[in-house]
Amino acid sequence: MSEIETRLRSLITSHLDMLQALTVSKEASCESFLSQIVSLTNSLDSYDISGESKVASLPKIKIVSIDVNATDVHHTLKDAAASDSSIAEFLDKGGKFDPSSIDADEKKTARYIKDTHVTMVHCSRSSQHEMRQRFGSLEGSELDVVVNGFLFNDEIAALSVEIPGKTLGNQSLDVPPSENEFAHITVWCGDGVEAVKSNSLPSMVEKGLAKKVDFQNRVSLHGVLRFWLTE
Repeated sequence: MSEIETRLRSLITSHLDMLQALTVSKEASCESFLSQIVSLTNSLDSYDISGESKVASLPKIKIVSIDVNATDVHHTLKDAAASDSSIAEFLDKGGKFDPSSIDADEKKTARYIKDTHVTMVHCSRSSQHEMRQRFGSLEGSELDVVVNGFLFNDEIAALSVEIPGKTLGNQSLDVPPSENEFAHITVWCGDGVEAVKSNSLPSMVEKGLAKKVDFQNRVSLHGVLRFWLTE
C-alpha cells in the first residue's frame, strides 16, 4: 500500500500545475454556491407548493360523484323484488316512488333519494386541489357501474356497486377508486335519517342490524361523473 501511495504522491506533485488549473479557487466556489442559493430562494416567492392557489378562484367542490338516474335505480329494485320477497316487502313499506314529487333536501320524513349517485370523494376527506387533480379530466365522462347487492333496514337502504376501472368511449380514461370503502348508491332514508348513514350499512349487516341481498344477476347502471358544487 505504501508503494502505491508513494507513486500517487509523485504523480500529483509532477502534475500539480495542471491539476490546479482545472479547479476554481475557494472564493469563486463559495460565490457560485451563494448565488445559486439566492436564486432558489427568490423563486419560492412565485412557486405554488400545494397548487391550492390555482383553484382558489374556482367553484368549491362538495363531492365528486357518479350520477345515475333515480328511475333506473328504482326499476332495478323492482326487478330484484320479483325474486326476493324481503326486497318486495321493503318496497311496500317504502311507499310510492315518484321522482317528480321528491324533495332532495327533506330530512324529516321517510323518502326515496332523488339525486341518486355514487360518492367518489367528499370535500371533508380531500382538498379542492386533490379532487380536481384526480378527477378534473374525468368530469362529464360516462361510465357504467355494476349493482351487485342491496343492503337495508328500517332506517336506511342502499345498492352496493362496483366501479369500473375505465370510462366509456373510444378514448377511455382510468377511473380512480372511490374513497368510500363501501361503494354504493343510497336509495331510501327513514324519518330523520341522513343519507350519510348508508356508509354504516356493511357494519350493521355484520352486527345483524341490517340485511344484505346479493344479486345473482348483476345489473349495469349508466352514470356520468360530476362535480357537486357548494352553494
